[in-house]
This record gives sequence, C-alpha cells and structure tokens, in this order.
Amino acid sequence: LPALVAAAEDPVNFAAEIEDARYIINQLPTLAETLPGMSGKLDIAHVGLAGHSLGASTALAMAGAKITESDGQVHDYSDPRLVAFLAMSPQGPEQGLFEEGAWSQIQRPVFVVTGTLDKGVDSSPWTVRRAVYEDLPPGNKVLAVFRGATHKDFSDDLGKSVLDKHVQHLTLAWWNYTLKGQAVFKIRLLETLPQAYQGTVQVHSK
Repeated sequence: LPALVAAAEDPVNFAAEIEDARYIINQLPTLAETLPGMSGKLDIAHVGLAGHSLGASTALAMAGAKITESDGQVHDYSDPRLVAFLAMSPQGPEQGLFEEGAWSQIQRPVFVVTGTLDKGVDSSPWTVRRAVYEDLPPGNKVLAVFRGATHKDFSDDLGKSVLDKHVQHLTLAWWNYTLKGQAVFKIRLLETLPQAYQGTVQVHSK
C-alpha cells in the first residue's frame, strides 16, 4: 500500500494521468470516424469528467484545483473544455498533492460524493473528503454523504447494491442537469431523491 500511495502522489505520474484524460478529450471530435456507432451520440460542447479516489484528484485538478508539488511549485491543470465534474472519495487538504484552499477558485459545477466510513489511507476520517466541498466557492456545488459507505463501496461491483443504485440515480441527475441543462433533474438531485432514501444519504448544496 505505501508504494501504491507514493506512486499515486508522484507529480510525474499525476501529470501523466492528466495528459491521458486530455488525450481522450482531444479524440472526441473524430471518435465517430473510428467508431461509426458513436455517430450523432456525442455532444463535445458539453463534456463532464468523473473520477474516484486518485481519479477524483484528476477531475478536480482539471476543474481548476491547484496542485502543489514537493518543491513548492503550484500547477494549474484546468481544462476549459470540461463543463462539470464528479469527484467520488476525493483527497482532502494536506493529502497527496493538495494544500489547504486548493479548491477555492473552482467556478464550474462540482459534485462531491463520500461516505461516513470513507477513510483516507492514513486512517483519517471521512470528513477530510467533505472538506473539499466546504472549500469550493458557492455556485452549483453539491455534496452527497452516504451513511456507512466505505472507500471501496464507490468502486466495487458497481450496480449490484442498493447504495450503487442510489449513486447512479444521483449522478445521472447531476449530468442531466449540468450537461443537458434539464433543470427538473436539479430538483430530483436536491429534493425528491434524498427524501426517498430514508436516511441513507444526506445531500447538501450551495
């Protein structure tokens, strides 16, 4: 585990992950040429980015979170082509490459998802992940906290548990609202669905 954490927090590896994401975005305009089945199904003017754990760090960095390297240099990896973001189990302040206040300048929509048992690799409580949401400026920012959910619950056997179905409903509502402009899904995201979950999830917005 320590070696995995060190590799994940290596600035070189992180920069490579950013470039991988950018490469995929770069291919979207011509994707239908190589995959004819995608013709007419892509809206490259409304692209969102989602990630879990380290992938959440990538999503937030491309949203505009500031990355601080070991030499003190601060990097901006933001990509203006992305419209909205989903960060599941993100690294909190003073974890990995993020310093306190790293997310304070993100203006685009961000949805943060975590659970009350979503501990960090250093056994820090789930509240360090909630701190990401708290640092984000107001304006289309949402936090969903699932009672009893662990870090792995958001990545293993997706779609096979009640929790996963709740996550799918909330995140689909998020994308329909932020990428497709369907305002009715904002109501489902912030009001209707949480009431149906009977304490399974708490949703906050600002």
